[in-house]
Amino acid sequence: MPDLPVDPISGLKWIQYIRVDGTGGEVDAFSRVSNEVASISIGEVKELDDGTHIVLNDVVVSAETYAAGRFCYIQQANRSGGIKLMGRVLARGLKLDSVYGEMDTIDGERVILATSVIAAQDEGGSNIFVDVSPLGMPNKSVGGAGLATNGLLVRTWGKVKSVDSDAKSFMIDDGSASEIKCIAPRDTDDGDESDWGVSADSDFVTPDLYTFVCVTGISSTEEGGAMHVIRLRSQDDLQ
Repeated sequence: MPDLPVDPISGLKWIQYIRVDGTGGEVDAFSRVSNEVASISIGEVKELDDGTHIVLNDVVVSAETYAAGRFCYIQQANRSGGIKLMGRVLARGLKLDSVYGEMDTIDGERVILATSVIAAQDEGGSNIFVDVSPLGMPNKSVGGAGLATNGLLVRTWGKVKSVDSDAKSFMIDDGSASEIKCIAPRDTDDGDESDWGVSADSDFVTPDLYTFVCVTGISSTEEGGAMHVIRLRSQDDLQ
């Protein structure tokens, strides 16, 4: 028998028998049909209904799991789109050959509930990591004018208009009257992994009021999609 590829969903190469259990009716025949789902872009999967099974190819992890929350973010290699991925612990910069999952909407943000991911590997069998570059834009673009930025790694700038020291968040405005909320990275260093990605990093230093800053992070939303925010991944995302 030839060496068949492993099915990414079930982890099996082949089956020999099918057992059918039931309490009524009858089965006349079985037919072999393809369950392959064609790969599409992140922009296209966001238009699909909740519960739709999807496949993405050639994407990269832009925010590692727990850095911005109990999830990670992935984006197209050409930075044309990004999306939240839930259900897998992945490192920033990891290149993924394929992502299998199911679409959902949580707090107004489109997400993928992962069922399987396949990391890209080099000839030696080691995972491939690549640099993830943000897409620079003014505040009003982060807020939704033009390119749909949700889930994408972006960079923007402005004057600090207010600071919430307890929540470790701050508001910036570049003069376009489109204030953006910037959220500190999440804590992954408290010794209890069950709490990772929940609370703000206690070591994160917020900027001073009225200073000018440049921030890098994931374009996201709060309040059911009503507020546009940037989720920072580390202290280095604030300059």
